[in-house]
Amino acid sequence: MGQPVYLLGAYLPQGDGAGLTADLLRFERGRKLHWRDAKPRDKRAVCQVIGAHEASHIVVAAAPLVDGVREERARQRALASLLVILEQSYSVDTLVLERRERSQDEKDEAQWAALTRSGAIQALRLSHVHGGDEPRLWVPDQVLGAYGDSLAGDTRAWEHLAHRVRVEHVSLA
Repeated sequence: MGQPVYLLGAYLPQGDGAGLTADLLRFERGRKLHWRDAKPRDKRAVCQVIGAHEASHIVVAAAPLVDGVREERARQRALASLLVILEQSYSVDTLVLERRERSQDEKDEAQWAALTRSGAIQALRLSHVHGGDEPRLWVPDQVLGAYGDSLAGDTRAWEHLAHRVRVEHVSLA
């Protein structure tokens, strides 16, 4: 990939999303489905399954990640954008993120609190869970993986689901 980009995504299922996660279970090879562990043919098959389901996806791409721009700063900018988009454009009231280290989760919560205090978001709630405990978190991992591969020139998986994905760009310059 030419320019490093921080990617953050969300899956907006129709209903509870159980149909899609059930269909993805056949690809799971451990505790959770993870893009980096999949074979290329499985990546394409997973994206075909995701693209066939009535759902929306959002990818926020924060760039450029250059000297002096830390990944966590990029994440917080992407998260702020994602939270506003989810509430204002999709009326989402809950965002579930994959749990990371406690200090990192606290930064996410601080970003959420700052947006709430400023009035940028009003009703959206934020929580963190372990990725292995919530199969719906597998979906954005796959979408982000396919998008990242497409940025690197391999669009074979992305082409199956791009029609369901809104991509937003955040400048870190």
